[in-house]
Amino acid sequence: MSFSFSRLGIAVAAAATALLGGASPALASHLQGGSIFAEVTAAGQLKGSLTYAAIATCTVGQQSTQYVTVVSPTSQTASVSVPVVATRCITGSATYKGDFEVPLDTSTFNLGAPDGEYLAYWTSSARTAGILNLANSSSGAVRFETKVRKVAMQATAAPKFGSNVANGIGIGTEYVQNLNASDPDGGTVAYQTLTKPGDANGPDTDVITLSQTGRVSIPAATTATYTGGNLFIYKVRATDAQGDYSERDVLLKVASSNAAPTITGLDASYSVKDGGQLTIPFTATDPNGGDTVKISTGTLPSWVTVNTTPGNPATGTLVANPPAGVSGTFGINLDAEDDSTDVVLTGAAYTEIKVGAPAPVKPTITGSPAAVARTATFTFTGGDSYECRIDGGAWVACASPFTPTGLADGTHTFEVRSNGSEPAQVSFTLDGTAPAAPTVLAGPDSATSEKRAKFTFTGEPGATFECRFDGGAFAPCTSPVTYDKLKLGKHTFEVRQTDLAGNVSAVVTERFTVVNAKLDVDTRSGKGSKATPVLSSTVSASNHSAQLGCRVPGAAIKKCVIKAYATVDGKKILIGTGTTTGTGKSERVAVKVKLNARGRALVNRVGGVKTSFQLDATTGDSRVRAKTVARMLPSRTLVVPGDGLFASGSAQLSERGRRYIRALAPQLKEAKALTCVGHTDAVGSPELNKDLGQRRAEAVCGYVRKLGVKAKWSASSAGETRPRATNATDAGRSLNRRVEIDVDYR
Repeated sequence: MSFSFSRLGIAVAAAATALLGGASPALASHLQGGSIFAEVTAAGQLKGSLTYAAIATCTVGQQSTQYVTVVSPTSQTASVSVPVVATRCITGSATYKGDFEVPLDTSTFNLGAPDGEYLAYWTSSARTAGILNLANSSSGAVRFETKVRKVAMQATAAPKFGSNVANGIGIGTEYVQNLNASDPDGGTVAYQTLTKPGDANGPDTDVITLSQTGRVSIPAATTATYTGGNLFIYKVRATDAQGDYSERDVLLKVASSNAAPTITGLDASYSVKDGGQLTIPFTATDPNGGDTVKISTGTLPSWVTVNTTPGNPATGTLVANPPAGVSGTFGINLDAEDDSTDVVLTGAAYTEIKVGAPAPVKPTITGSPAAVARTATFTFTGGDSYECRIDGGAWVACASPFTPTGLADGTHTFEVRSNGSEPAQVSFTLDGTAPAAPTVLAGPDSATSEKRAKFTFTGEPGATFECRFDGGAFAPCTSPVTYDKLKLGKHTFEVRQTDLAGNVSAVVTERFTVVNAKLDVDTRSGKGSKATPVLSSTVSASNHSAQLGCRVPGAAIKKCVIKAYATVDGKKILIGTGTTTGTGKSERVAVKVKLNARGRALVNRVGGVKTSFQLDATTGDSRVRAKTVARMLPSRTLVVPGDGLFASGSAQLSERGRRYIRALAPQLKEAKALTCVGHTDAVGSPELNKDLGQRRAEAVCGYVRKLGVKAKWSASSAGETRPRATNATDAGRSLNRRVEIDVDYR
């Protein structure tokens, strides 16, 4: 049996006559949300609660009166007054709560109140203008309702929402809210979102995702596209097993400069024997250092306690002492709320405590794709029923083998669990894009008397090559490749490359003709010819050198010198030189440019260095010169930030950290792969810090990706094991809260 516990109290709707011209100051402005709840007692009394939040100021204890409409099974209506009291007054938001009670008899409905379904609802025209997912919102209405059955001599109740209305969204951070609905009848609760056309007063489209644990969320990737002041709404319904339901309607506002707290240290589930004890420490941290965070919970089982201390970070300890005989799965919702003066934001977490049964066995992943692959298929064992998910999405029933579909190129994480066990996971990178064709740096002239042909080529880092000659079969090859004992006449050389994922490039074709020696002119001077450096827009340096091609069409190269220059502080400096002596019979040669110490330092920076290449080729009795510009990149480099990027215990990038990454991103555009390694200070346990470092690494690499960097990426954690400064001071701990980025340009 599964139970879900939530915060005491009823989270309820916005409303009232004040919005229709009444006197209540609490409703002098627009509604932020709320809901309504009702129950029928065994004695036949209809009891209910109304709670609403409005954009207004208030004083705790301030009173007002609202009205709800009750509809009987025979369609009679009754208007019921609800005295409400301000219970929560924070910047820009006033929360009021009130209870009502009426007899279900002829004193309320003159035709009587038979058994059946009773509907209680509240309406208002208090929608605000500018709601992005509701057309003509200023002329729209708000309505939430609750339905409950009257059954002779039996108490019945609709589900209760047990959380405050959380209406703030932080840009670039996940919006989360635990609805914490529970069924007083002891049953389970199902959730659904309400939109048009099914609900005439709902939004046009959903902006939220709603889980069946009652967790409302909008991913950080979506909120990153929002602008401060944007408005959205969502509407949800919680329904029990008997069909009784309650609704909540919420206006969401995007904060211009704020981010929600993050709860860390909680696993998805825990197991404990009845009669045993489980102690779980956790924290909640707000990236805005000046905010104070408070942790609250949903309604808890009698044998669970949660002790919290406000702060930044706020700390909490969950202790479970299930007595003998208790068994089942118990859901625990926790919320963390800041006290921002802009828009109050809430973070949420959910965990389950499984009592009386041994912990389910974690599956074993027995098969997975290579680190980089075009497709992904997974096999696993160790359970009788499985659930899988990709990139932290929703769990779905699955079986081995499992092949996900619709995934974009990039780094992903696969997880599988069995019967709610701890998940097994593996990361992989999909690459379904064919690489560019290889570049042929050197080869024979279009007409040559040489009976031996040598081709030098280059391609994508990590790629393998296949060559074929004169229409034969493609076979593996490496650069340079040589063909001997060539016959007179026309010949064709072709080369293609295959990247790490197995994608095959287009074919590059080189054609040339072997002629009689007496027809060959070895004294071609190159006068009137133009020298051509053979390279792409970027040049990769490896082992302190870079390989380029030198070509003089229609001439025989005896010698080619390439010099590399960079501009530093307005001065042009030499950073590398390469010389190749040719046979005097070919128009193309390969040149290895060796970097000097200054060149190595410049190239090894993130983003490399813009380089001017000057070519000087000697052909026959003349010299031919040319120049070009390209960016010379290191094969790989390590980025170590100069300052801390995170608040203590947090995986949310600080604003300073986000600025740092935004400044760094343009220098990563040419990177092929990024590896983000997360680090922490020594506050907390090594296990928690290992997890925190992983989430920090994923946050940084994910943010870099959002900024348009197309490189493949992966994330890992060093936890607290590699500090760069002392953990005995605030300044040292700040430097240790970082993510280092290994940038690979190969």
